[in-house]
Amino acid sequence: MHTTRHIARLSTTLCMLAVIVSGVQAQQQNQGQDSNQNQGQNQGQNPPQTQGGPTQPTQATTPIPAYRSPLASMSNVQDTSEQTMTPDTRALSGAQYLSVGGPAYGHSYWQPRLDVAFSAYSSPVIGGTGTTGTDWTTYTSILGEIDVHKISGVSNLDLIYQGGGYLATGAGSGSNSVTQQLGIAEVLKLHRWTLTLVDQLGYFPQAAFGYTGLGIGIVPTQGFNQGLQTGFVPNQSILTVPGQRLANIGLVEGDVLLTPRSTLSMIGSVGTLHYFDNNLNDTNAVAASIGYNYQWTKEDTIAVYYTFGAFRYDNINQSINTNSVQLAYGRRVTGKLSFQVSGGPQWVKSTLPITSSTGAITTTTAQTTDLLWTATAAVTYQVRRGSLVGTYYHGVTGGAGVLAGSVYNNATGTWNRSLTRLTSVAVSGGYSRNTGIAITPTTGITTVPSQAYNYWFGGFNMAHTFNGALGITAGYQGQYQTSNAVFCVVAPCTTSYTVNQVFFDLSFHPRLIPF
Repeated sequence: MHTTRHIARLSTTLCMLAVIVSGVQAQQQNQGQDSNQNQGQNQGQNPPQTQGGPTQPTQATTPIPAYRSPLASMSNVQDTSEQTMTPDTRALSGAQYLSVGGPAYGHSYWQPRLDVAFSAYSSPVIGGTGTTGTDWTTYTSILGEIDVHKISGVSNLDLIYQGGGYLATGAGSGSNSVTQQLGIAEVLKLHRWTLTLVDQLGYFPQAAFGYTGLGIGIVPTQGFNQGLQTGFVPNQSILTVPGQRLANIGLVEGDVLLTPRSTLSMIGSVGTLHYFDNNLNDTNAVAASIGYNYQWTKEDTIAVYYTFGAFRYDNINQSINTNSVQLAYGRRVTGKLSFQVSGGPQWVKSTLPITSSTGAITTTTAQTTDLLWTATAAVTYQVRRGSLVGTYYHGVTGGAGVLAGSVYNNATGTWNRSLTRLTSVAVSGGYSRNTGIAITPTTGITTVPSQAYNYWFGGFNMAHTFNGALGITAGYQGQYQTSNAVFCVVAPCTTSYTVNQVFFDLSFHPRLIPF
């Protein structure tokens, strides 16, 4: 019943997005076709922009800036040919992180990819009900991917799909597992409006935070996040018992240019996290935001925005509502630097008792409100031979399936550098902390200390491309989790858990194929 209901919700969300897109495209097709039909075909002219956000005053003569796929960073899609960098025009108060801009592609294209990976885990999180110990489990995995970008009139459409599976062998191995990811993003330019539609779906055998994707690469996926900020993505940052889970987020953002320097942004999103193989907390979330952006200088932007969030659970009687107001500052230097930081108060209203996957920690029912804080930060620094990317988030989320609401801290970082034209290295890491919401009730109810989970991951890899299409990657990643209470990943249950992974990947990824 739960599975059927969640699949129905997901289908309804995707259908609604498709209807909206079709309606808007039909309405704008005649108008946008005359002014833009040659824009993506002629060499040197700029096709539409999927960075999001209305055109900034510094690009007044380019109403539809050039394109950079929001999926490229997660799919390892790279075009090694020289490209002119074009500015990022995303709204500072929008749902996506700012970027350094990207190369312009004047045509539609698609690109396939195939990976075969060989990996070994100590006490693996995936693939069954192994036990802790010194034995290692080996996996052979196959992953296929297709990335499609379609330019059409006033629209830029990105679609990316990954699918594959694990074949487990060796000591302590259990059942085999599969992974599926689907990301869809469309940006429509409509006079003074920019409409961004995003839906991302992930079907994983373990928590997405720190998940290496069948041993391919070390970048934490969180699904194909299309640049979405951490606060909008379903929280999956606590390692739990093995089992398939589905996470989906559907989001609509509208940005309207009020004046040559100011923009109004409006966002609505619906998310779900559902577990198929265990009794963790199925979580549903909605969010709505409105923000005002002002371009202070050519490179600096300031913003203020309000966000409402709500979390509900299918299998427990718990509700959490959040209201936050944030001030933000952002700086963009095309091709070199993007930086943003925001923060402000967050009012949290919750139903008591606060519960977790192990049961209630209070003995009566009431409601309480507490004043917390929320913050977001992100930086991308890019040089000719490498880049550094970091993100940070603090705020209340759904609790990652274990806690019924948590105060969430999340930090990730990735550094990569090209050693030669064909060889590169990368280092990545992340930290998360989830603490059950320890709100002091106004009715004198006594609560016990909240359960907390600390989770670290980190690793490195080296990749080499032979002829632009064939490549090999080898690397290592470690994961470590602790808690102030017993939790179960593999038997026996404990207060700490460690897993090590080494992998070797063979990949085939031809260059972009125009159509």
